[in-house]
Amino acid sequence: MEVILIACSGSKTEGGSPNYNGSSLSSLLPVGSVRYLMAARLELAGMVDEIPGPDFGGVSPGRKAFLPALERYSGKVYERSQVRNIYPKTKELNILIISALYGLLDAYEPIRLYNHEMKDTTKHGTRLYTWWKAKRLGKLVEEAVFALEPNRVHCLLPQNYLKALMPLSAETFNRRGIECKTYEHPGQGIGILNKWGEDLEGILLEHL
Repeated sequence: MEVILIACSGSKTEGGSPNYNGSSLSSLLPVGSVRYLMAARLELAGMVDEIPGPDFGGVSPGRKAFLPALERYSGKVYERSQVRNIYPKTKELNILIISALYGLLDAYEPIRLYNHEMKDTTKHGTRLYTWWKAKRLGKLVEEAVFALEPNRVHCLLPQNYLKALMPLSAETFNRRGIECKTYEHPGQGIGILNKWGEDLEGILLEHL
């Protein structure tokens, strides 16, 4: 088993269904951790003017449309890698998504259309990566990865998303005998997203 950590994206697909089918994280994380994550989502919703809903562990007064995370996100990493088409065919591979709004997502968890990234701020002026770091998002990711018992973790996360997970690091996984592979492309600037898309496609194809 191998795990891929990727970030949400600013580009998203519109539309979806009003049905919210829940998250498979409930079968991966301890009950207390799931409740903690949902409470954190609900708290953040009020700080970024999002209407509470079942995806935050609350009840929505209106109707929201949901799409699985892999279908909602449409940024360069997702499009370049063809992840929507290839991932469902892979074996012994699990994708976890680090989200500015949701914290931690399973690749198939239904999510709403939203416009937040880790570099953004709450209405109180706190960067979202600082907020999630204070909420110990890295600990939740660590729990999820350890529950999957992988032999390797592929980390394709921008700096602002890595900040949200601190103090989680490659050493955290290495100490448990899990190889943590990072993908660095010096000098690429924004072009690194295309490179990470190619890297992700390569990982996916290796698990067909």
